[in-house]
Amino acid sequence: MTGQNDQANQGCLTEYMSQGYLKEDFRLFHLDDPEMRPIDFHYHTFHKIIVLLSAGTVYSIEGKSYVLEPGDMVLVGSGCIHRPELPDKTRYERFVLYISPEHLRALSTLDCDLETCFLLARESGSYVLRPAGEMSRLMGLLSRLEAASAQPGFGQDVLC
Repeated sequence: MTGQNDQANQGCLTEYMSQGYLKEDFRLFHLDDPEMRPIDFHYHTFHKIIVLLSAGTVYSIEGKSYVLEPGDMVLVGSGCIHRPELPDKTRYERFVLYISPEHLRALSTLDCDLETCFLLARESGSYVLRPAGEMSRLMGLLSRLEAASAQPGFGQDVLC
């Protein structure tokens, strides 16, 4: 199924630029931009999960726009055309996780396809999750992962 979706998207992708790169299996970023410059529509060759920390962001994915709230999760599958849209002088703070599709496939089993969330988002045309009851737990996990990746030692070796 993934191969078919990738092939179907190839024709659309030629109109847009691929942005970003991922040399490892995954990469976590904590980004805080006091003022964002406009970003053109683009796509990535990897999956991206965004957890929004600030307010005032609209995110457009595959022709739909979503007004985001702090705590929202945005699932941007490989090849999805997207961009954030922010009013002037709007702060844009978020955690961003880049994940290699090949890495997810390698970790998947017959009973558990780890790319399912991205496939379902694309099929349903619904790319935003609002895990309200789980937000504090999620933020704790992301903060610990960010801290562990900055520390020398075993945890950093595994994460990097």
